[in-house]
Amino acid sequence: MTFRSLLFATLVSGLAALSVPPSRPPGDLRIFFRQTCAACHGLDGSATSPEGQRLKGRDFTSPEAMKGLTDADLETTIRKGLFFGMRMPSYGSQLSDADIKAMVRIIREARRGRPVDPTP
Repeated sequence: MTFRSLLFATLVSGLAALSVPPSRPPGDLRIFFRQTCAACHGLDGSATSPEGQRLKGRDFTSPEAMKGLTDADLETTIRKGLFFGMRMPSYGSQLSDADIKAMVRIIREARRGRPVDPTP
């Protein structure tokens, strides 16, 4: 391997490492949910608050609202957002893959009246 190719490989791997956020500790993930998700989806995931209704947040507690959504669909929505980030922002640059999977797990467990707790 030449010096130039070694340097290029090192730069590419360094840039790739920078683009993947590290996983958050469980407490940080809980704070993230409360600060970024709860405004639309509510602390319990029901989206019943006036802001959730206005912004048309998905009700995670409703079997009808969640029907047909796979974990992969939810992961993609969290990672990339919806409607070019205008309806729901993308969080792929702020959450690791492990964090996104943890958020999907807690979304699946959301129950009306019980605060969502994204602790893995």
